[in-house]
Amino acid sequence: MWLAILIVSLILFVLHAIWFSGRALRALAEVFPRTRRWHRTARIVYLVIACSVPVVFVLYALYALIARPDGFGAPESRLYDLLVLYPFWLATLISFQCTLLIAPLDLVHLAARRFGVAAGERWSRRRHALALSLIAGFTVYVPARIALDTSSLEVRVHEYTSAELPAELDGFTIALVADLQADRYTGEDRLAELVDAVNRKAPDLVIIAGDLITRAPRYIEPAARQAGRLRARHGVLACVGDHDNFAYMDRRRSLREVTEALARHGVAMLDNEVRRVRVGGAEIAVVLATNNYVNRIDRDTTAALMAAAGGADLQIVAAHQTSPELLAGAREGGADLFLGGHTHGGQVRFWLPFLDLTPVRFETAYIDGAYQLGDMMLTVTSGLGMSVTPMRYRAPATIEIIRLRRAAR
Repeated sequence: MWLAILIVSLILFVLHAIWFSGRALRALAEVFPRTRRWHRTARIVYLVIACSVPVVFVLYALYALIARPDGFGAPESRLYDLLVLYPFWLATLISFQCTLLIAPLDLVHLAARRFGVAAGERWSRRRHALALSLIAGFTVYVPARIALDTSSLEVRVHEYTSAELPAELDGFTIALVADLQADRYTGEDRLAELVDAVNRKAPDLVIIAGDLITRAPRYIEPAARQAGRLRARHGVLACVGDHDNFAYMDRRRSLREVTEALARHGVAMLDNEVRRVRVGGAEIAVVLATNNYVNRIDRDTTAALMAAAGGADLQIVAAHQTSPELLAGAREGGADLFLGGHTHGGQVRFWLPFLDLTPVRFETAYIDGAYQLGDMMLTVTSGLGMSVTPMRYRAPATIEIIRLRRAAR
């Protein structure tokens, strides 16, 4: 399944690069005819950049099939990042953002022409000028927005209010972080920035909703060391993310080393377990559910975990990924709060009028922020690190602070 998705995605990337480069040069030729002499060279340069990573990916996949390396991912290289990876993703994000606006305009123009409207050379020139303006504008806006969103870190506060909340839990705060995904793009300094931001809020409990690392095993220890610096009156708990299984080809070894590293630094990563937290005379039950691409929780396990959490004054479910089945099981089991990550807030959110378009929407409707699902509050954090592309566009990193409030009866 994943292989088919990757192959289709690579084909679409190449086809889009061919279409966009042709469309951009047609607009340029119409508005600035004297530039035609260097169009062919410009298109070749763009296509080399736009197809570079797909070609490298195919070559690495062939190498991996033959050499069977112990870990995932191509060797790390700063030179590769500067000369190949960053130019590819900048060109790709700019071109896709422009395409989402230019293609509908072209379709509207085509439909109008069929009805005898917007016909003639003047209208054609206006259409090309508008396309060129969009390309020029987003060529400036997209890199600027990427620089801002990739480096920023937002702290968002949400309130959970219930008349059934014991007085001891009134004002209790939970810090939710996820997707630390330590790697060469999210180093220890960036992790320390998140840890310091959380500690300044002095939470009562910290939940890490999975993904301590991205892949390479050498990032396990520094990520665990920073996670161990998190301070909360009632401790730090973590559930298992999919990338926690990806340090090695041997997924069990990967998860074992991540779990052991966290334990050495005082953080418990639990795999389908329940922890109870006493706050004065009140009790919180925290269900650490394992639901990710590697291991999906089934309905019976969800029901058993919720039964084990029964009787607590507040029931919290934390899982790396939300899913309709897990959300339904949590609600049926009486969960008050559901905490998740995985989405990165979309990480790349293309702008359309009245809509943010991100591939994550094909997986879940709950991208980031707080949602009310009946009596249960769902909070999804945008996380810190990055996946697939080493940059964020209109989806900054976030920390979620959930503050419990007792409502008047």
